Amino acid sequence: MTPEANIRPLYIDPGQLDSGERSSDVWTGYRDGKKTGEQLFFTYVLGSDSLFSITALDENGDRVDDRSQFTNVESEDRHLATPEDAEGARYDIVFNDNFTAYDYVSETWYTRGDMEKLLAEFPGAWTSSQNGDFQLTFKEDGTFESIYRGDVNGAGSYTMKANNVVQLQYEDREWQSRKVEFAEDGELTVIDVDNLRYKKI
Repeated sequence: MTPEANIRPLYIDPGQLDSGERSSDVWTGYRDGKKTGEQLFFTYVLGSDSLFSITALDENGDRVDDRSQFTNVESEDRHLATPEDAEGARYDIVFNDNFTAYDYVSETWYTRGDMEKLLAEFPGAWTSSQNGDFQLTFKEDGTFESIYRGDVNGAGSYTMKANNVVQLQYEDREWQSRKVEFAEDGELTVIDVDNLRYKKI
């Protein structure tokens, strides 16, 4: 695989937040096909639209202070790069996709989750556990249908954004997209006005 800056760092969803310091998505480092023992968490710095927090952990899950860093969200060439005048750890990261990244400084690949497994388990019919009139059907080709009382009332495409986050884009409403978040109990929540929860049929 060749490192490519296919996705702007600004568009990388860090995953659902477990705390103010780290997200639920950990990125595991690999070099020459073997785990390096280092893990990274990416989070946006609260109150800023131009800073990313990179928290480095060792193989035991303990924070490594001299590898943790605040950095610009992105450079003009879609790199998540440490400013030249910054002190401490240096990074120059590109994202091949929502689940794969590469750091040019340490020559390390980072991956999170198992996108193939997610894509295999996610498709199917889901019904609202709060109101059975609402259903969602996700297809293997990356499209979905929104169903109300048996009739299709919306359709579009979906993208896996993180281990527990899916983005819905409605084809007939270009301005409208919805985030879907997975809960530990296996249900999912569509983040909108009603925040309806769904379970797989």
